[in-house]
Amino acid sequence: MAFSGGSNFIEGNNGECFLRMKLPDDGTTMINIPSKTITLWDVVCKVAEKKSYVPGDYIILAEKGSKKLKPDLSETLESYLEYTLKLISVEDKNESQNRRRGSIMNSPASKKLNFKMKKYNFPATIDEEQIKKKQQNSVTGSDFNLRIGKSKKSFSLFIFRRSSSTLIDSRLSNNSLQDENNTEDSLHVSEIHESLSGENGSLASINSIESAQNHEVGFKGKDLSLIDIDSGKPDDHTHYTIRKAIVSPGGVNNSNSTLRRNTFRKHQRSQTDNMYLKQNGNTDSNATCTIYILFNDEDKSEFQFPGEMPMDAILSCACKKKELDEEIYTLQSENGDKIQLDRLLKYYTQESNININTFKIIEGEKYYSTVCVNENDQDVMILQYTNDEDLQVMAGTIDKLIERATDDSEKDDTFLDIFLLTYRAYIKPMEFFQLLTARFNCELPPDPSEDDIKYFEDMKGLIQSNVVSVMEYWVKHHWHDFAVYPDLEENLCSFINELKPYEEYTQRVEDFESQIELQKKKYEDMFEYIRRVEKRGKVMQSMLSELDPVVVAEQLCIYDFKLMKNIHPIEYLNQIWGNKDNEDSPCLNFFISRFNLESFWAATEVLSVKDLKKRTETLKKIIQVTKSCLDNNNFFSTFALLSGLSTNAIQRLKKTWEGLSSKVKSTFTEIEKLMDPSRNMRNYRMELESKEPPIIPFLPIYLKDLTFINDGNQSKVENMINFDKLRMMSNRVHDLTSLIDKSYDFKEDPIIQNYLAKPPKVDDDKELKQMSLECEK
Repeated sequence: MAFSGGSNFIEGNNGECFLRMKLPDDGTTMINIPSKTITLWDVVCKVAEKKSYVPGDYIILAEKGSKKLKPDLSETLESYLEYTLKLISVEDKNESQNRRRGSIMNSPASKKLNFKMKKYNFPATIDEEQIKKKQQNSVTGSDFNLRIGKSKKSFSLFIFRRSSSTLIDSRLSNNSLQDENNTEDSLHVSEIHESLSGENGSLASINSIESAQNHEVGFKGKDLSLIDIDSGKPDDHTHYTIRKAIVSPGGVNNSNSTLRRNTFRKHQRSQTDNMYLKQNGNTDSNATCTIYILFNDEDKSEFQFPGEMPMDAILSCACKKKELDEEIYTLQSENGDKIQLDRLLKYYTQESNININTFKIIEGEKYYSTVCVNENDQDVMILQYTNDEDLQVMAGTIDKLIERATDDSEKDDTFLDIFLLTYRAYIKPMEFFQLLTARFNCELPPDPSEDDIKYFEDMKGLIQSNVVSVMEYWVKHHWHDFAVYPDLEENLCSFINELKPYEEYTQRVEDFESQIELQKKKYEDMFEYIRRVEKRGKVMQSMLSELDPVVVAEQLCIYDFKLMKNIHPIEYLNQIWGNKDNEDSPCLNFFISRFNLESFWAATEVLSVKDLKKRTETLKKIIQVTKSCLDNNNFFSTFALLSGLSTNAIQRLKKTWEGLSSKVKSTFTEIEKLMDPSRNMRNYRMELESKEPPIIPFLPIYLKDLTFINDGNQSKVENMINFDKLRMMSNRVHDLTSLIDKSYDFKEDPIIQNYLAKPPKVDDDKELKQMSLECEK
């Protein structure tokens, strides 16, 4: 392959396109690109990805003879095919601030815009071996090893590592990631339905019904079964195998919501895998939906399928019964309404207000819920109908997502909220700011058409106003970015100053500046609180014997609630995406360290008492505090205190445990049952579901859920950002933050608060063991 005529672009015979770029060190590299219509910014990103550069640190120099240009990175490559393109670093700060400050606004007509209906599986599933490999390299795996500052500290709990308890006979699993339900060689429809319903699903188990043995799964209808035959003829149709969904509470109101949608993966059917519908057998009606199919010959047949079966698979089964070519047929309702073939059956029979149970097979174009937006022969966005009219974004390029956020396509702030919470997964804050300002300073394309001019005049003011609204929302809800990156705040202030000469922005600028000052103060107050509680006095002598356990638990609720309230939602995602510096996640890191402190405090309080009778009384009081924390929905402290009491140094104190009354022993046993790790900590999740805020949750469960959403779903769909994955992660974070929407109404006691801030603790296992031996040899 060679580049001819001095051009740096070549298009191969198979449609592949290649671009040769000069590098800052005068070397060259060649990158594979989708087409010549991509933007120069995408070119920068591709070279940066290949060479491990930071995209925002570079721009492009276009050379042609003696002519040298620094084109706007929002322009397309097509305009510079005859130039030699060189990646150059940004020379100074001013150039960094000014680049990408204008983007070209084309009318839809000049973009060669078109739409096509297409089936997509969201999100894409990965198999068990892949997820295990990811976990091995992740600090948020099953043991919840989280990084605090520069040192890595274990946040593992006794429930994931201990094998037995002194007071309860049941043994806890040493492996919380083990699936309890073994897949049988063959599954009936009822068993398939149960695995998909989430009742017995394990979040930690990514086992699929077909992955271990790769068995065929037959869907039985009334007098129907799928029977393997060897027709001797090649068949290029596809069949569907079902994968078990990861199941976890989606919040306090939904115990069976899925972290991933049930997906039906397509596999090429082999010659001996051909399937034929044949009348026979019964089925479990409890696991299936009964529907009727009307054929062209006016025959009406009854079928029974799992509600989780997609409509295109049902169409395939029905066509095979009549030996019809499924490629030319589709489904519609009796009233003639189109049926979206990528929907699950339960969408039409159970979940929506449609309540259709009779479907007609007709010749016609297949209809799906997803719509792909194609611009200049490149797919740029995927949308899905949530009902007959509303569309939600499933995937898109970064430029199209920003356009979506600023062009009035969204009716509320839901899209913007997800976007601003999760954009750091694929772009840095400064790069995002530059894209927004480029959108604000939109320009007409070279040689604009009449449509371009009219569109520009109609939309420029609206888009600029919306860009300002996005920045206002960003400042109000995510000042975290500006606080961590001073250059970003400086750029923001510069942008606001540019708005001041325009009368239409006078009031908004004043409100904008007031909001900045407000958020600055909030952030400074938050940091001041963390610094204050970190440095609050010296370690205090024990006050536990003088205090009522109920009072201690209430003060723990107040103390821990304030700490969790200060955690910014992005800090939870930083833990998953690997940004764990103290600067990025200060409040979460401090809260994590608090768990260890409370755990060691509980053990230290017991082991510090040498007298057996008094030590038993101290142990009793810690158990009572734990029970009161549980009663007040403080699961965080409940787990921490139980962790402390379940260390070997405490568990070996047989005389101390024997001194407890049967009532106290029973209380401790009941609390321990809540911590049973089996079935993805089902007991705890059910208890959490039954509670109303305020709630201080056990954070590792949510971090574990977020880890599996992140690792179990692809980041991109056909080279577009998988926005549906980001939506799921955002929803899980909001599930977590909603638990602290309501505050505790307990009265704060400053003296006890000081005690709980710096309680006596020994955080060395060897020293705790020695103290235990001194208590009971």
